[in-house]
Amino acid sequence: MEIIMKKITALSITGFNPKKLLTAFLVGIAAVICSYSAAAADSTAGYIFDASDRQSIAGTWAPNSSGISDTIVAGDGSIVPSGEYAVKIPFGRIGGQGFEIHKRGQLDLDAVMRTGSICFELYAENNIPADGLQVYLKKGINGVYKESEAAAVGEEIAAGRWNNISIPFSSLASYNSFDYGAVNIAVFRMSAAVQGDFNVYIKNICIKATDELTASVRYTENNGNAVIKWRNGTGKTVKSYTVYKDGKALKAGISAAVLQYTDASAGLDSAVYKVRAAFADNTQKTVTAANAVYHTTSARTVFEHTGFNEKSVKDIAEDAVILRSGCAEGYMNNVRYAIDETEKKAAPFIESGSFYAPIAFVLEGLGYRIEENGDTVLAVKDGSALRFDADGAEYGIIFRNHRLFMPAEELAATVGTGCTVSGEVAVLGDKITSDTAVSEKVKKKILAATEYNKYNAFLGADGFVTGLVIHPKNPDVMYTRTDVGGVYRYDTEREIWIPLLDTVNINETAWQSVAGIALDPNDDNVIWAACGDIWYSAENGLLKSTDRGRTWEIVKTFPGRFDMTKNDLIRLVGEPIAVDPTDGNTVYCGSFDMGFFVTHDGGATWTAASGLEQSPDDCSGGVSAVAVDSSDGAVYVGVFGRGIYKSTDGGATFGYTEGSPKMPARLAVAGGRLYASSYSMSGDSDEKYPGGIFVYENGKWRDISPADIDGDAAAAGDAYCGLLVDSDNTDTVICCGAPYRSNAGRIYRSTDGGKSWSYAGKLTNASCLVQDGKNKKGYYAPWGFGISYIEDIYADTVREIRADTGIEELCVTKILSIPSADAPKLITLNHDMGMKRSDRLDTRANIPTPYFGKGIAADYCNSDMSVVVRAGFVQNSVDGDSIIAVSRDYGRNYRQLGSWNKSIPIMDIAVSAGKGASGNPTILVAAAGSESLRGIYRSEDMGASWTRVSGITVDVKSNWEYTNRRLVSDTVDGSTFYFVNSHTFYISRDGGATWQEKYKFPSAVRSDNNYNGEFVKAAPGRGGCVWFRNANAIYKTEDYGDTWSIVGSIDEPYAFGFGAGRKGADNPAVYAIGTVNGTRGLFVSEDMGVSWTRINDNANGFPCIVSDVCGDSLNYGRVYVGTHGRGVLVWQHKELDDEKPVITPDAWAKNGLALNSEDRFEISGTVSEYCILKNDDGEVIPVDGNNRFSFTDYRDTGKNRYTLSASDAAGNTADNVDISVVYEPKGKTFFGNGSANAEGLATWAVNYGVTDANAIVPRAKDMTFMKEGTYAVRMSFYDGKNNYGGCGFQVNRLWKNHMDISDMTKNGELYFRIYVDSWIDNAAALFNVHIRNDDSNDWKPSNRVNLPDGIKRCEWTTVRIPLAQLTEGSEFDASKLYNIVFTMSRNVTQKLDIYIQDIGFCNPPRFVGPEVTDADGAAADTVVSGGEYTFSVVCNDGDKAAEGAVCLIGIYEDGALKDAYIADRIEQDGRLCGFTKKITVGSELKQPKYRVFVWNGMSEIKPQELFARY
Repeated sequence: MEIIMKKITALSITGFNPKKLLTAFLVGIAAVICSYSAAAADSTAGYIFDASDRQSIAGTWAPNSSGISDTIVAGDGSIVPSGEYAVKIPFGRIGGQGFEIHKRGQLDLDAVMRTGSICFELYAENNIPADGLQVYLKKGINGVYKESEAAAVGEEIAAGRWNNISIPFSSLASYNSFDYGAVNIAVFRMSAAVQGDFNVYIKNICIKATDELTASVRYTENNGNAVIKWRNGTGKTVKSYTVYKDGKALKAGISAAVLQYTDASAGLDSAVYKVRAAFADNTQKTVTAANAVYHTTSARTVFEHTGFNEKSVKDIAEDAVILRSGCAEGYMNNVRYAIDETEKKAAPFIESGSFYAPIAFVLEGLGYRIEENGDTVLAVKDGSALRFDADGAEYGIIFRNHRLFMPAEELAATVGTGCTVSGEVAVLGDKITSDTAVSEKVKKKILAATEYNKYNAFLGADGFVTGLVIHPKNPDVMYTRTDVGGVYRYDTEREIWIPLLDTVNINETAWQSVAGIALDPNDDNVIWAACGDIWYSAENGLLKSTDRGRTWEIVKTFPGRFDMTKNDLIRLVGEPIAVDPTDGNTVYCGSFDMGFFVTHDGGATWTAASGLEQSPDDCSGGVSAVAVDSSDGAVYVGVFGRGIYKSTDGGATFGYTEGSPKMPARLAVAGGRLYASSYSMSGDSDEKYPGGIFVYENGKWRDISPADIDGDAAAAGDAYCGLLVDSDNTDTVICCGAPYRSNAGRIYRSTDGGKSWSYAGKLTNASCLVQDGKNKKGYYAPWGFGISYIEDIYADTVREIRADTGIEELCVTKILSIPSADAPKLITLNHDMGMKRSDRLDTRANIPTPYFGKGIAADYCNSDMSVVVRAGFVQNSVDGDSIIAVSRDYGRNYRQLGSWNKSIPIMDIAVSAGKGASGNPTILVAAAGSESLRGIYRSEDMGASWTRVSGITVDVKSNWEYTNRRLVSDTVDGSTFYFVNSHTFYISRDGGATWQEKYKFPSAVRSDNNYNGEFVKAAPGRGGCVWFRNANAIYKTEDYGDTWSIVGSIDEPYAFGFGAGRKGADNPAVYAIGTVNGTRGLFVSEDMGVSWTRINDNANGFPCIVSDVCGDSLNYGRVYVGTHGRGVLVWQHKELDDEKPVITPDAWAKNGLALNSEDRFEISGTVSEYCILKNDDGEVIPVDGNNRFSFTDYRDTGKNRYTLSASDAAGNTADNVDISVVYEPKGKTFFGNGSANAEGLATWAVNYGVTDANAIVPRAKDMTFMKEGTYAVRMSFYDGKNNYGGCGFQVNRLWKNHMDISDMTKNGELYFRIYVDSWIDNAAALFNVHIRNDDSNDWKPSNRVNLPDGIKRCEWTTVRIPLAQLTEGSEFDASKLYNIVFTMSRNVTQKLDIYIQDIGFCNPPRFVGPEVTDADGAAADTVVSGGEYTFSVVCNDGDKAAEGAVCLIGIYEDGALKDAYIADRIEQDGRLCGFTKKITVGSELKQPKYRVFVWNGMSEIKPQELFARY
């Protein structure tokens, strides 16, 4: 009987018993239908095993589990007739058991994946109910398994007879989710519903396909190749095959014995492949190749992101976490990630013999969901939650460089996983044990891959930031885009932008040009990016990320190239992509010139919309903006040069909206209206394409542009780009004049929907305006040089601040590293900003004057490195005025040379290594331009005069060549210069006066965009040593160009440069980007190019065009890589640390002087890294995990001087910081209501019964019970006359400055810490406290209150006394507190000392709530599966005493914890106002419930046992 299979979705095997794994052998690959042999071509079925070949079966099957001896059954009576073979599978009493049948080798089923089936015969001793037997295929390689979906037999299988079963592949897996190219396991399992012990026999397992010609195409992920495979099932003899691509013959005359072809030019475009078979009977048949794996929807990340490829390392790295001390990146499941995306020094470290691992990174790699909140890490997995915080020193936890660390072995033991540590390497994972051996070979691979850390030099966001989006429901999720530098995500805690596309390969740089970004309003993890630039030939299209940009998927099903933008006005508008607010799988996306597309399945398939017209020929544009009206589903699309279109059928068809602006820049839907800003194409008041602000309402457009405004020149037709509609008040509209227009940056406000406007001021030339989701008065304004933030758009004077730290988008042309400790660490020449100099790599670079729009070249004199000469253009173009400027202070300040002819375009510049008779170095300039201007110019008087050199030609073929090094000086010989022109090498030995042609290099051509022509560099410290690069190779000479040799083993070089060699080495280090032994990367050579060592790894490539490479001239192990769009990328050896710490006092003392009216003062601030910080006395000042410090000290009247010093682990010492604090006691104020004095007594003095000098005890070094540096009052209860009891002490306010605590008497507390040095029985009854007034000696005491129980001998105890107990019913005036009286009962009969510290009054926090609201803001008494909820807890009377308060939210089902969260603190002016948290309840939960726990952080109340706290 033939039984139809029914598809099921369950993938896991409940109760799978690995000890009953059954393995059997398959026949050889030659018998499989899709094998590549002519003999297989005529087969209609390929048997895995059958009864025809007993020897094949016996040779290819074998049991692999103990206890199974009857795997092969032959001649078993009526069940298995004599001569036949079957596999006997004993199923036990409990259902859910499964058995695997393995094949030695793998079956490639690509060619029959759409038409094939797996077939077998089955005999069961008992009836098997419908859906009882399930089957699926599996791929298992090196311990990594991928499974198809499972199919269940939909009808009952009758017992006692053989049943023929056929399972089509289409029921086992969708074609893009399971790899049919490497199948080696078939799995049979029983559902849990099957009960009883019985045997099942299976025989004749085979693969069948239809009797026809079939074909498939597979896009390989690592190189973009397309592999086309086919199978002839017709039974006819084939003469040859032909493969077609998009209707054109790709390869003809393929032999009948060959059954596949590889298209190496496929890229990632979805071409249509066909295979034609020419048969011996002169007939033909053509079939279209089905996609074996659709690259558009595969789980492949955009760019190479994995770690180790070698099997020995992969076996350890997969499902594990690998760390190396000192390396700021680690591996999770063999994928390399930054441990902290914003802190380059947050690396594992070894201290006191322990390997300290970053807690959050490790647990995320082990599958925990991680939530970080300051110095706390919450990890949730499988219904349990772990909380780690900075107070866990007893567990070995250290908070350092903004991260929690813990010894790796203890962390592994805490979470129940394995760990092994081998020197600098730690590996953690479930399959790792303490005995797991990390072989020396594996360890060597890991060490080699982790020698260097990569980061950005801090140049600044001085390129065009073109768009910014904030998630509508989670304002902490924010992204920005750039025109050539990719996408960034904002880290709200660190206030820094994080690049998200740095895994782009060097030949895929078009992905860094981002034309638009869109967020899923209902899933804050999803971001879409539309990328590409028509200037690049590399592919471009759509990217999608479901993890906030950590990994990306290419979503590109469009024919040909999908050009998104170009470096024009269109880059400033947007966004040309939008996600439907009601359906995250529906996305609308427009292109530059290829139309508009819609997907309704998350990007798997796309449909081209109709009704949209492309831009006219005289307008450079395309789809500029997309907006969706959530109220009616209408889709609006702006097209540059055409206007705005509307769709009412989900984007399928569009109609033109008459009267719409012709150059729409930005769209905003709000309040039932569509607002649009519009550019003007050619300039202001453009008649054909006028600009303005427009509104569409009730089917009509109105021009509501600002005009006739007092004090402003706004006029009709002005161009606008930035547009914002207030989310809380849709009548409030804000707009901004467009970049490159006369009204650029002018801000206008309307509060009546555009009926009237007011001028708000002139700011940046913003490309867009985006309202801050947290501060509705604030907004972000991306523009040509970064991002500005305006805190209050409604203020009388609108001010902006920079909000772009972390964005590095400069296009660098050349890099200079001067080998002098007096010089800046790094000098860069750039587009847009001319030149920048960096004294530190972690501090924003400075722009020297005069300002250049485009920096072209710079050089220094080797014998006097203070002399630096630079050249460039006034504007960011080679067509404007050129400039030369000279520095005498290592490139910090410059003087422009007025003698240079500005009309001569400068291409390169060189300065001689030595000085001439005049005492000046010789300066040479290579100039381009017309024939009359082109050539080399020479100056011997520091640019006062210039002479054009005859007899040498300068050719410039493109603007790229303006950024190449073609003119250089020898680094030793002060009279020698070198020049390269059109493959020809020239030399001058007389200071550039005359030139000689020395060598002609072979012509070389390379078509990729990253090749920017020929260039030459001279090796430092080696006279006559010059290196030259062309498209194919690097050449070098050691004899001034007489002879040349190719630098071996490096091919297709992109750039190279020299740097300092190792200490004591004779050679400089050489760094190069190219291909060595088939691997492209960044390499270093220490033997002048004889051998090369790779520096970067697979996950850290070159995301943009590489313009220059330069090693650090003072330190071996650091190399700078200049890019066009990501600034300067730095690779630095993990052992190299030459950045000295920076001490930054808080704002009050940044000028080195502070005024103070209290005799004790707190000095606080930050250091740039974890370090040892000391004061004048050499005492160590603690630095916390956020690199903050604070300490307090008493001071004398007048000026008090403090000096702070610091040193880091590498021995770098900070510049000392001197702080002068002037103490003037007159008019001093003491601590006010609600503030706890951290040290306790700066504002109190003891004046009753205490006459000795020990009353105030500072820095009690001799008292072991007190920490060094703390203060306390010592009270000796003894009157000197053998009277011990009855003594009392009062602590007074200084200067009779009364304290008002009247607002605390209801809920407030008096608190202090007490230490008793002798045992007192019943101390609570013997020691009491009261407070008093002193009004003209009219004492008004409060009630006396005994101390609470629990005071212990020789131990500090915190005492809290409710003020209500002290004041209720007494005559005490709470508005005039003067002193506190501590009294000992007369029943005390022994001498004792008591110490008091940290005296204070406060209102303890009182918490109200929680309030729970759903996604619509409605109150919710319960939560439901998949729902989105906001939890809020209000804190009343909260002050600094609530700093330690924590709010925890748990989601439960059936009493078991399923998920947990730490709520975010809400603070204002340093006071805790409450907590809030937005969460989404898991959709898998059926009856979820919640519990909220608050620990007030002050009273001795411990949280309920929701979390294990470490």
